[in-house]
Amino acid sequence: MNSTDFPPTIVHSIRFSLSRWDVLRCRLWVVAHNWKLVTILLLMCMAVPVLTCHTPEGMRFPLAYCAFYFVIMFTLMFVFNVALQIVFQVFWLFANKNRGVVGEHEFEIRDDGLVEKSPFNESLHRWAGFRKIGASRNYLYVFVTDNIVHYIPHAAFASKEEADNFRAELQRRAKVA
Repeated sequence: MNSTDFPPTIVHSIRFSLSRWDVLRCRLWVVAHNWKLVTILLLMCMAVPVLTCHTPEGMRFPLAYCAFYFVIMFTLMFVFNVALQIVFQVFWLFANKNRGVVGEHEFEIRDDGLVEKSPFNESLHRWAGFRKIGASRNYLYVFVTDNIVHYIPHAAFASKEEADNFRAELQRRAKVA
């Protein structure tokens, strides 16, 4: 009998540990991929250069100067806001104990939902409430809601196929992409 005759094994449970560094990387990824937050950030970055070059009477400076000023100020505002987000995330992570986020976790796929267990809590997230499942090179992101995101490192799986099967099972049960 050939090994390809069997259906792929679906992982129904995974255990891993998250460090503060893991959580920081994941939170920054989530912030960067939140289109609402990125849109607000871009609009905020546009306000200063637009208000500086334009007055109710018309253009205060030549168009070329305003275009150059806009690009420079937009870039500076963007870098400032990104740096501010990083500082905020670092402060949040290190100022709090985050005992339910940092440390050991276990996720279990069950018929009634996804169960998350840590030494400090146990949660059941029902399949109907899931928003999306995302992934980066190193982590799987399970968006239960816009504000509740679980981070699962790919290194917790024995193989890439096992990680892909876990993700596919989550997507199938939650009916999300």
